[in-house]
Amino acid sequence: VIAADMSAARSILAYQYSDSKIQKLDDSKVMAGSGPQADRVRFMEYVEKNVTLNELRTGLKASCHGTAHMVRRELADALRKAPYQINLLLGGVDADGSSKL
Repeated sequence: VIAADMSAARSILAYQYSDSKIQKLDDSKVMAGSGPQADRVRFMEYVEKNVTLNELRTGLKASCHGTAHMVRRELADALRKAPYQINLLLGGVDADGSSKL
């Protein structure tokens, strides 16, 4: 189970209370994030699209470990350009039925 609050706030202002912070990457993986709304939404959509693209290119689903490695690598590369100020939690179920977090 992965859970996240649904409020988008900065300092003492709450912009909205219905902001989904959980992104479905594919049928077996989800990612929850926190941080500034623009960084979080942009990066989580970027990861979702790249997971789908890699699946279409190779015809294979990436494992949870492989997806986590790709996400970590993208964040490490972004640190050198324009860093994302986000925290992520990736969870899923691999092909053998084992759950990963």
